[in-house]
Amino acid sequence: MEAVHAAAVTESMAHLTETVPTVRRSHEGVVVEDHAVDLVAAEYRHTTARGVMEGDAPDPQLHSHVVVTSAIRDDGRRRGRVPADLSRGQGGRRLLRS
Repeated sequence: MEAVHAAAVTESMAHLTETVPTVRRSHEGVVVEDHAVDLVAAEYRHTTARGVMEGDAPDPQLHSHVVVTSAIRDDGRRRGRVPADLSRGQGGRRLLRS
């Protein structure tokens, strides 16, 4: 189960990188959003949900939170990502819920 989950997170991040513009560059005075070659991110994997009542054990729930800190442009330069809603890619928030 954990291996399948890890593969889904990897696939989701690849899809995000390919489909959602995450870097900006200026071309002839016009700012253009562009796709990154790669994203710099940290994944936080959780195996339980929050407990619902005081004293109750949390329910098992494998999920990950991924924080994207920056992006690598096609020229190899690292840049801060576009401060946009990264869930706007095809699939919306479902993309990020692996």
